[in-house]
Amino acid sequence: MNKHKYLKELDSVCNSEEEMKHALKVLYKTIVLDGDIVVLSFNQLADSNFIVSFLNDEVMKKVLLKLFENKRIKVSKYKYRDELGQEKIMTSAVKYIMNQIEKILNGENKFIFSAVKCLNVSDIEMKRKSNMKRRMKRKMKRKMKRKSNMKRKILEILKKTLEYDDFEYLNDELKSLGDSGKLPIEDINFLKNYAEFLIRISLSDVEYTQVKKEGDIFKFTDCMEIAISTLNAPDKNIPLSQKLFELKGRMNNSQIRSEWIEYLKVCTDGTINDLKKEIEKVIDACYNIAVESSISEVTSIAELKDDDKKKVYFLETYGAISENYENTQHIYSLYTQPDKFLDFQEIDKEYWESFIHIIEDKEVNEKLNGDISEGLSWIDIIKGYASRRCKKTLVKDIINTLILFIVNFLTNVFENLPSKLLVFLISVIFVEFFSYKLKASNTFELLFDEEKKQDKETCKNIIKKKFYNGEN
Repeated sequence: MNKHKYLKELDSVCNSEEEMKHALKVLYKTIVLDGDIVVLSFNQLADSNFIVSFLNDEVMKKVLLKLFENKRIKVSKYKYRDELGQEKIMTSAVKYIMNQIEKILNGENKFIFSAVKCLNVSDIEMKRKSNMKRRMKRKMKRKMKRKSNMKRKILEILKKTLEYDDFEYLNDELKSLGDSGKLPIEDINFLKNYAEFLIRISLSDVEYTQVKKEGDIFKFTDCMEIAISTLNAPDKNIPLSQKLFELKGRMNNSQIRSEWIEYLKVCTDGTINDLKKEIEKVIDACYNIAVESSISEVTSIAELKDDDKKKVYFLETYGAISENYENTQHIYSLYTQPDKFLDFQEIDKEYWESFIHIIEDKEVNEKLNGDISEGLSWIDIIKGYASRRCKKTLVKDIINTLILFIVNFLTNVFENLPSKLLVFLISVIFVEFFSYKLKASNTFELLFDEEKKQDKETCKNIIKKKFYNGEN
């Protein structure tokens, strides 16, 4: 319980429908079934299709914000250097996105907006069209130029909105683009929702992990060296190792995954094969290992001193990513990415809302986020919560029987209707008062108790370590 976990399944490149369904399951297991804490990187927070999917559903948006408020999800701070070379700390989603936009506008960064499709326009796409006929190339070039100009315009609008928290400006500018037919209404609505989320999450009481010392961080290129060394063995994949070695030599020690992916796109010349997919999987594995190692309080490769153990760690991560990609119909970055978000089912909403009810219980919250020196496990806390609910149910049943008995007796004593109504009203007030004093549910809750039934079902699943679809 309360272990800090980084989830590679929430990576911004995992954006097929099956991957997002799997991500929801992993998130549920980590937070709900295991009682642990998920730490998001800023990239996951601001540019993951999965996380952004929560914004498209009012119920799940509230659930996400509650998970932040109750410290079940935290965000990892990190150090970076500004345009003057001064070391600073990244402390908010707004600041993170503004920083990326600034670099893109200055031509310093190839950051890919995975979750914001109207901004996911690569300036390098034309190089992949080299085999097209000249007339088609000119047409495509004009189209890509229009998209690039639109991307720049939207980035400037978004940057100013985030900088000054000016939604009126955002609405006016996006409406202008919409009226001219340059931007579809669904993109306009999404950008409004996206900007609101970034600002809201940046201003809310989000818990951040402490910045990790630079010397304790395992860099992306460090991991790539481990990958090349590990795969360069007869029983592994020597051709893959050689290609990675060539690629690393051309990347000038770049620590930015999107630059590696963009270069890989150029190398494909419109063709995609299994080797290039494997290269992308290794890049993703190294990226996730590096991000994980940058987060304080999370166990990572950085704690390992032995090179052989680091190789095993890489192989386990690479293997897990390969298996996940195969089972969830992963769409490689070499292909056009889908404009798709996760559609939450009613059962998803019911169980996540129920979990929020449980962790917002005063006693549960104190044991989770306060002094837990009692040595209680997550299951102990849930059993305690369920037991208290059962006791309250017994109290409710006794009180409910009492009120029915009193009303029945007294209404037989009084014959006229006004007297009977007065007796009933006094009886209800009497029982409600004692229900409140005994911290039992009131009469209305006795009549409409679906929420409590759902909480009971959620507790049962947590104790049995079962998902709400019955799987272990």
